[in-house]
Amino acid sequence: MKLLVYPTVENGSEQPVTAENVKVADHQKNLYAHLLANSLVEPIRKYDPANLNIRSTDVLAKLQAGDPAWEKMALPEAVELIKSKGLFGYRAPAKAA
Repeated sequence: MKLLVYPTVENGSEQPVTAENVKVADHQKNLYAHLLANSLVEPIRKYDPANLNIRSTDVLAKLQAGDPAWEKMALPEAVELIKSKGLFGYRAPAKAA
């Protein structure tokens, strides 16, 4: 198994947090260094800076609340899969009578 890590930005920071510069608790540093060195944790280097402020918790909350704005926050392929399989609590909007 491999964990691909998309960069993010923390509030008030312009510097992205990546798999390579994330702060890890002292008691986990050796384990994390091992995972990174053996490519079990891999940073995604080609990314769209416009997506750095998207939070998975925000997407999930919108999805579960029935707010269609979540669709613009995810890849089209992911949107299609979530809708077709009813993932993460997605429910199709009720059809008008």
